[in-house]
Amino acid sequence: MKTKICSKCKQEKSTEKDFHKDSKRLEGLNSFCKECRGKYYTRNKVRYAERSIKSYWNNREKRLKQNKEYYRKNKSKRKEWYERNKEKIKQYLKEYRQKNKERISLYRKERYLKNKAAKNN
Repeated sequence: MKTKICSKCKQEKSTEKDFHKDSKRLEGLNSFCKECRGKYYTRNKVRYAERSIKSYWNNREKRLKQNKEYYRKNKSKRKEWYERNKEKIKQYLKEYRQKNKERISLYRKERYLKNKAAKNN
């Protein structure tokens, strides 16, 4: 079993179980162990969220274009996936509807009233 020393906690740990893969690194593994990386992320969660939001708005058009292209190219894959998982999807939706009857009913009432008001104006 291969081991590696975490650059944060300085403990020797298994490369297979305790380190995330990172193709940018020479070894192909992250320098922090999973535990230290998790702690770091938890402490900096707000900063990560802010950076993510900022990145989204700075690259919004590019991302939308990429998503649209991916969607167009992979229609058949999505269709195949749906066919393979049709029963699971039906079961999930059935359970969801049973668990969220009130929520769904409230949503439908609000939508009905909103559409009715828009029609009258």
